[in-house]
Amino acid sequence: MRRHARYPSFSHPRERRAGPPIPFCGTMRACGNAATVVLMRPVANRLPITISRPPRADVVLAAVIGIAGLVEIVLTTDQALRLVPVVLLTVAPLPWRREQPFAVLLVCLAVVAVGETVGYPGQATYLLLELIIAFYSLGAWVELRRSAVGMVISLGIILGLVAIHEPGLDNFTFITLFYGGAWLVGTFVRRPRLRALQLETEAVRLEAAHRAAAQRAIEEERARIARELHDVVAHSVSVMVIQTGGVRHSLAVSQAREREALERVERVGREALDELRRMLGILRSSDEQPSLAPQPGLSDLAALADQMQTAGLPVDLRVTGGDALPAGIGLTVYRIVQEALTNVLKHAGPARATVTVAAGERLVLVEVVDDGNGSSQGPGSGHGLVGMRERAAIYSGTLTAVKRDGGGFAVRAELPLTNSGPVT
Repeated sequence: MRRHARYPSFSHPRERRAGPPIPFCGTMRACGNAATVVLMRPVANRLPITISRPPRADVVLAAVIGIAGLVEIVLTTDQALRLVPVVLLTVAPLPWRREQPFAVLLVCLAVVAVGETVGYPGQATYLLLELIIAFYSLGAWVELRRSAVGMVISLGIILGLVAIHEPGLDNFTFITLFYGGAWLVGTFVRRPRLRALQLETEAVRLEAAHRAAAQRAIEEERARIARELHDVVAHSVSVMVIQTGGVRHSLAVSQAREREALERVERVGREALDELRRMLGILRSSDEQPSLAPQPGLSDLAALADQMQTAGLPVDLRVTGGDALPAGIGLTVYRIVQEALTNVLKHAGPARATVTVAAGERLVLVEVVDDGNGSSQGPGSGHGLVGMRERAAIYSGTLTAVKRDGGGFAVRAELPLTNSGPVT
C-alpha cells in the first residue's frame, strides 16, 4: 500500500524508510529518562518525521487541553510559573497526533516519567486526558503491528512507574482499561478509514491507468494516420515527378534552361520519395506488413456499405459532391464512416444506419446515424472515438458523438476544405 499524502502512518511497514529519532527523544534524555528512550527508540526510529499543517480541529483540541492544564496547575500547585513551559511542551505536538502519533505519546510518557521522579503531578487530569488521546491516535493512525508494539511498550512504561510510586491492583486495572481501551477504540476506527483510503488509492491508480491507455491509443492512432497519409503524399509526389518528366521529354532542343529546371524538380521529387520511404520505415511497427492496396477514399464508401450489409447492418448511403475532393480528406471521411459503422455493428444491437456525406466548396459534412437500442460507443475503452477525433483534427475539423433522443447515436464531423493547419 502506498504512503498517504497527509498521514504517512497509513503505509506498510516494509515501505517505510528509517528516519532520525523524533526530536522529543533529546528532551527525554536531558530529563534523565534513559529507560523510556531505549525502549521506544526501535519503534519511533522507523517513523520518518514530516511536518505539515495540522487539521484545525486538532489545533483547537490542543488549545483546549493546554488551557485546561494551565488552569489546573494554577489551582492545584504553588509552582505554576515554573510548570507553564512543561504544560506547553506537553500539548505542543498534539495538533500532529494523526501524522505523528508516536511523537505525541513519547512526550506524554516523558512528562509522566519525569514528573513522578521530581515530584511533578504526573497524574494531572489534563495529562491523563492527553494520554488517552495519544493511545487512541496510536491505534487509529498507525499500522496495526507497529501500533501494538508501541502500545505494549508505552503501557509497560506507565505500569512500571505506577509499580514504583503507587503500586496497587486498582491502579493497574484502571490504567490498563483506560489506555488499552482507548487504543482498542482507535484500532476499530482505523479499519473503515483504512478501507476508504485503499479504495481512494485504487481509484487514483485506475484513473492513471485509464489516462495512460488513452494516451497510448492517441499515439497509436496518430502513427496509423501518419502511415496512411504517407501513402497519399507519396502517390501525389510520384505523380508530380512522372508528369514533370513527361513535360521535360516534350521540350524542344532549344529549351535547355527549361529542361535543366525540370530535371532539378525531378531530382528533388525523387529525393523526397526516398525520405518518405525512410519515414514510413520508422512509423511502421516491426510486425506490420506493408499494404500494396491503395488507400480508400470517397469512392469506396459504397463497397464499405455493402460489407456492413453482409455483416447484418443495413446502411443507407447518401453522398453528394466530392468529385474533386483531396485524397487525404477522402481517406479521413472513409475512416470516420468505417469506425462509426463498426461501432454501430458492435454495440447498437439490431439497428439501421444512415450515412450522409455532403461535400461543398468550403466544407465536408459527414454524419452517421443509427436507430439502435444500445450505445454506439459501447462498453469498451472509447478508443474508436479518439481515433475519429484525431483524424478530424488533422484538417482543423471537429467531431461529435451524441445520443439521440429517439434512440441510437449520431456521429457528426465537419472538415474544412482549407489550407489551414491542424488544431493543436
